[in-house]
Amino acid sequence: MVEQFKSELFQDQVYVLTRRQGDRFAKGATPVDFAYTLHTDLGHRTRGAKVDGKIVTLNYTLQNGQRVEILAAKQGTPSATG
Repeated sequence: MVEQFKSELFQDQVYVLTRRQGDRFAKGATPVDFAYTLHTDLGHRTRGAKVDGKIVTLNYTLQNGQRVEILAAKQGTPSATG
C-alpha cells in the first residue's frame, strides 16, 4: 500500500542520474530542460545529449533512472533555427 502511494505521488516526475547526484524533473522533461536546470549557461551551450551512453535528440523524453550527459559547446548561445 505504501509503495502504491509513493508511485502515485510521483507519477508526474522522473528521476535521472548525474555525476553529482540524482535529479528530479517534471514528467516529459527533455535533455534541454535537464541542462537548463543544472545551469543556465549550460542550457545555452547545449548542442547534444547522451542518455545511457547513446546519443539522443534534444527533444527526447527522459525516463526514470536514466543517466544523462549533456554535450555542450565551449561557448555560444542556442540557435534560433535549432
